[in-house]
Amino acid sequence: MLAQYKSLFTFSGPVLAASAASVNDNAAVNASVDMHEGKASYYDPNGATGACGQKLSSTDLFVSVALNLYDHARCGANVTIHYNDNQVQATVQDMCPACDDNGLSMSAAVFQQLASLDEKQIDVQWEFA
Repeated sequence: MLAQYKSLFTFSGPVLAASAASVNDNAAVNASVDMHEGKASYYDPNGATGACGQKLSSTDLFVSVALNLYDHARCGANVTIHYNDNQVQATVQDMCPACDDNGLSMSAAVFQQLASLDEKQIDVQWEFA
């Protein structure tokens, strides 16, 4: 009977290790799925109402997301945007039909926290926070 237990423990060790490795692999995949890369620009909404129903100003901390990621349910969601060593959080308030997939258009107030307005367009990484 002791031999049966010995083979059981010998067999279950590698199975547990394989399960732990697949959990870690899945976490890495999920983390990479949440991060988006795209072009970012800025615009002045001049008090217009965004797709989410709010009046927008260039001094507000908002973004417009590309059509491939826009869903009205995401209105009001926070995003964290990374560019070089800078990072800023903003709120989804609009849709950007002119943006490339995964792209953002944002208020000047958000863009200025990442780069000079003279740059007009930058490559960013961003995620829903």
